Amino acid sequence: MPLFSVRTHQKRSSFVAPALKYIDSAEIILHNGKTLKISTVNQSDENIYVEKVTFNGKELKDIYITHDELINGGELVFTMSDESK
Repeated sequence: MPLFSVRTHQKRSSFVAPALKYIDSAEIILHNGKTLKISTVNQSDENIYVEKVTFNGKELKDIYITHDELINGGELVFTMSDESK
């Protein structure tokens, strides 16, 4: 999964390039019954850089997302590129 916890006391997860090379998306059913879908756009062997990340259609400006945001479910989309930004 393209998230990892960086500061557990702040309940944040940072983004990394998704390791979904052969999978376009994954769905996680959360403990509260809601679903978190994580997907990629334009991922390939050449497109290894994250161009942008959206959550529920809104582009995220930070390199992290909070636990409270994720736990409510939704869709996290990673748009990939062959250029570092």
